[in-house]
Amino acid sequence: MSREELQEQQPKKAKTKLNKMSADPVFLEQLKKSSRTRNLLIVFIILLLLGLGALAYLGYDLLFLKQQDNGLTAITPPPTDIDNVVEDNTSSNQVTIKTTTIPPLASFFGLTMSEVHDLLGDDYVLTKTDEASDADNPAVKQLVVFTYQPSGSTGTPASVVVPNIYLSLDDKDIVVGVYLMSSFEVLGYPPATFVSFVTTQDMLFNMLRAAGITPAASYSFVSPTAAEYTIFADPSAAVKRVKKEEFVFSGPSSSQTAPTVWQVKLSYDYGAIGVPQGATTTPNQRIISISLR
Repeated sequence: MSREELQEQQPKKAKTKLNKMSADPVFLEQLKKSSRTRNLLIVFIILLLLGLGALAYLGYDLLFLKQQDNGLTAITPPPTDIDNVVEDNTSSNQVTIKTTTIPPLASFFGLTMSEVHDLLGDDYVLTKTDEASDADNPAVKQLVVFTYQPSGSTGTPASVVVPNIYLSLDDKDIVVGVYLMSSFEVLGYPPATFVSFVTTQDMLFNMLRAAGITPAASYSFVSPTAAEYTIFADPSAAVKRVKKEEFVFSGPSSSQTAPTVWQVKLSYDYGAIGVPQGATTTPNQRIISISLR
């Protein structure tokens, strides 16, 4: 047989063999399984690539946010327990005071002085009663002050302002206004930069929630700029020194009855001389003030 005849018969034999295999049910089943396996493998590879892409994006996003943080410190809300203490070791006699939390200030409205004292408990002591007036609220006739003096404390650290609650009473001795002033430390807030507090919406809302206030739906949180909260010892000096960082948030509450207006003032005091701008310095005092009316 010639070479040309052999070449013509080889494709015919291959085609005949392929036809026989195609007609074989075992072969067809194997072919189907192979196709399913291939499809599953393709899906798995696609899902794996999507997962790796998501992880890469998340990693980049976290790195980007960290770089954009510019020194902001994450703030943990104050603990709910009151067994912690603030200590002052600057003198030979160690001074400690038990920490507390922001009282439910909004619930004081409509109560008498004695009813408020019952809510505050024995850790608060009546320290002042006096006649008073308020240009913004003509109903105010008397001012009452309760001061935080917990049992077991050995005094008040020099740099700390203990919580003082000022109650404005009307001519029927009913509370029509409340004001709280305290150091951050006694209310359980950890050390953090001022910018961390004033740029954290959740922290502001947590303070208001503890006081019993829900901001109105119309209120929109806006972080202040450094120029808005920085007070210099000498604004005209060539080298500026920061005397204080201070900012006031205010807005309406969601309540239709008093208190309908709230105000939160945060303040870091660095002393009369001040500290170099941009320096990482512990303030002399850190004060929270909350006003409701």
